[in-house]
Amino acid sequence: MPDEVLKGNAAGSKSAPAPQQVAVNTQNVGPNQISVDFDTPNGNQPNSFGNYTYIWQSGNQVPWSSDAENGQAIPNNSPSGSMSFQDLDVTTLSYIIGYAVGPIESTPWSKYSNVVATVYVPAIGSGATLDEAAQNGDVFMPSVGVATYGATSLVANIALPPGFNPGQSNTYVGIWEGGSASYSQTPKWYQPATSSNASSQVSFNNIKLLRSTTYTLALFASGYASDITKLKQTAMAATSSFKV
Repeated sequence: MPDEVLKGNAAGSKSAPAPQQVAVNTQNVGPNQISVDFDTPNGNQPNSFGNYTYIWQSGNQVPWSSDAENGQAIPNNSPSGSMSFQDLDVTTLSYIIGYAVGPIESTPWSKYSNVVATVYVPAIGSGATLDEAAQNGDVFMPSVGVATYGATSLVANIALPPGFNPGQSNTYVGIWEGGSASYSQTPKWYQPATSSNASSQVSFNNIKLLRSTTYTLALFASGYASDITKLKQTAMAATSSFKV
């Protein structure tokens, strides 16, 4: 009998915990500094896990093949907080800031493949304020959610910054039974992303979703290994939960 699609509660429903996403924003841009606020999933240890912020003089997308003008480690292990780029020469041009959930990675397409969230600082004279840039979609947050699921299968939607290549970054999605994902407890199921598209899908087969049970998906920018003992779970970008 075909794997019938179940019409259960979707991710983000009232009966499941709210999604969590890495987010970065800025409210203060001066001639020599830019202050940054950040928010990451519960349980993240930014300093221990190698989280970084980077800044490029660029348009509203990360120039993935170009070196950042500046990069700074997150100085503590609080999942949310703020930091500041100092000793800059901030011109009238536009900038983009990226938050990385892990250190520099050697991948075929970019060494910044752990950058999962961005904020755009518009050029002076462009007519756009920081608030307007945010309203125009120039603050990007990663996401993961359920596209569809059946008794023994699930398709997850993932979204990472424009130009990101999940298939060449060891990106993957994990699924936990319960209302939260974990940086330490291995997932019940996990699958790699294979597409080169930043917004794409990850498919699970031969799983078993139980009625009246809550599950949580987590998107990891990097760390996939077919051997579960080598799976890395520090580069978590987003989570969402759903109830069958």
